[in-house]
Amino acid sequence: MNTPRQAKIRSIAVLVVAALLLELTTAVQYISTRRAITAQIKEMAQRDLSSTSHTAEVK
Repeated sequence: MNTPRQAKIRSIAVLVVAALLLELTTAVQYISTRRAITAQIKEMAQRDLSSTSHTAEVK
């Protein structure tokens, strides 16, 4: 039998699980995006350093 108290506890548990899944998803997306941006920044910095080096050699 499902008492009102049990239904309330079950509803709260479902909300807590949903909130935890949302937080986990957000954390994974943040880490993934951070890694991608860091890699792109490093690549751009290497490209800039390389072009600066070539420019210095030409002059």
